[in-house]
Amino acid sequence: MSSLAALTGTSNANAFTVTITDASVNAAALNAVNVTTSVDVNALQVTTLTGSARDISDAYTASNATTITGLGNETVTITGDTAATIAQLKNINTETTGVITLNSATNAATYSDTIVNLLAAFAGTTYTLVILQFQVLLQQLRRLIH
Repeated sequence: MSSLAALTGTSNANAFTVTITDASVNAAALNAVNVTTSVDVNALQVTTLTGSARDISDAYTASNATTITGLGNETVTITGDTAATIAQLKNINTETTGVITLNSATNAATYSDTIVNLLAAFAGTTYTLVILQFQVLLQQLRRLIH
């Protein structure tokens, strides 16, 4: 990836053919290369994707739009000091079958959403999901059934 940092241009102004051969790639660097070319970036050899949740989610969004190809089974490590959002985590979980390791900010964050969204967001992560209101909800359901 370091040799590709010299590529310049924005808005897909160039028609570079790019194949990433690094096994571990920073998502921000991958996104930066992606915007320099109108040709799909081949990331098939990437086995680890690192960076902020925003950058990783953006890389997967580009992959979904097929401007970055070959992603989908890599290990993901979220880094940085910013907690991931539920939407970012859902996108990342949807797009990779690899294990997702969260940064400390995400591990320390408190999330409030539907159970479906929470499960979708944290399904492939190393996060322990604690559902605070589950016991109350279960008791309410039992009362409705009986």
